[in-house]
Amino acid sequence: MTDFPQSFTTRVGIGFAIPSDTVNYVVKQLLLFGRVRRPWIGAALQPVPDHNLGMMVVSVVPGSPADKAGLKPGDLLTAINDHPVRQLRDVVQVLEHSAVGRRIRLGVLRGNQRLSLLVTLQEIPVKPAGPKAS
Repeated sequence: MTDFPQSFTTRVGIGFAIPSDTVNYVVKQLLLFGRVRRPWIGAALQPVPDHNLGMMVVSVVPGSPADKAGLKPGDLLTAINDHPVRQLRDVVQVLEHSAVGRRIRLGVLRGNQRLSLLVTLQEIPVKPAGPKAS
């Protein structure tokens, strides 16, 4: 019997599972497009301290789906498709289960005005690899 270093033996029995819906989505994307296309709205969000009613829009990428829909820095994102947004995970979940090209409705509070903005999801832009640092 071979003696293994302690680091090998402490990891025995650990397994990782990938949900079948994730596998199905990835396989379908690979077959259709040769890559996995991830949806993007083009806005940076952050939680509002001591506030559980939405996510603050910090910035919007010019020309992004969020920009085209009229989302602005300072807006409070309160809902997606009529589901409340309380944390960033709520936004990520919708995007993870949405296809590029799908339209989603954002509930937004701008000052005292409630808005409903329709956003068409685009694929996350891929930045070309630049020169590698040496």
